[in-house]
Amino acid sequence: MSEKVKKKGLNHKVRRLLVFLFSFGGTVLAIYVAGWLMFLEPLWSIYKQFQNHTVTFRDLVNVVISVAMAATAGGGIWCAFDIIANCFREKEDD
Repeated sequence: MSEKVKKKGLNHKVRRLLVFLFSFGGTVLAIYVAGWLMFLEPLWSIYKQFQNHTVTFRDLVNVVISVAMAATAGGGIWCAFDIIANCFREKEDD
C-alpha cells in the first residue's frame, strides 16, 4: 500500500472532524461572546434602565465601551480558533 493511501485513512477523517469542530466552535463562541454578551445584552440592559429612569452616566459609558469592543473581541476569538483549526488542516505536498 502506498503512503498516500495510508494517509487518507482514519487519521484524515479525524483531522477533518477536528478542523470542523474548532472552526464551528470558534464561530459560535465568537457570535455568543461578541454578539450577545458584549453587544445585545448591554444594549438591552441600558434600554431597560432607560425605561425605569435609572440610567447613570457610568452605565452609559460601560455600554458604549462594551459595544465598541464587541467586534474586536469576536474577531479575536474567531481568529484564535481558526489558528487552532489550521494546525489540523491537511498540508498540500508539492
